[in-house]
Amino acid sequence: ILDIDNFKSVNDTLGHLGGDAALKLLGNTMKQVFGNKVVLGRYGGDEFGIILKGKTNKDVEESIHVLRDGIAKRNWGDGSPWKISISVGCARYGEVPMKTVRELLNLADMRMYEEKKKNR
Repeated sequence: ILDIDNFKSVNDTLGHLGGDAALKLLGNTMKQVFGNKVVLGRYGGDEFGIILKGKTNKDVEESIHVLRDGIAKRNWGDGSPWKISISVGCARYGEVPMKTVRELLNLADMRMYEEKKKNR
């Protein structure tokens, strides 16, 4: 699960159309980093779900690092001084006993919020 940090300030500064444009640019950046062999979708608001199949923990960590670099270098095209940063929570199927996909999502979501607290 990926969440944009402090996204409310983007909407407050640029309006919802500006926020939507930022979401689209972020989506395009994620597509560039992860390629076509990924399930990528908006999970809600400013959160995205990313499903990577057959990747090692190291592969995932490297992809997240590349994504963060790509976001930091992105020209958001509006002249704004703000920067987008992200918090990411990862969970691997089978790493802990769980019975449903919802439990897997909850674990990733919990880890994302743990990272968000660290980033403040």
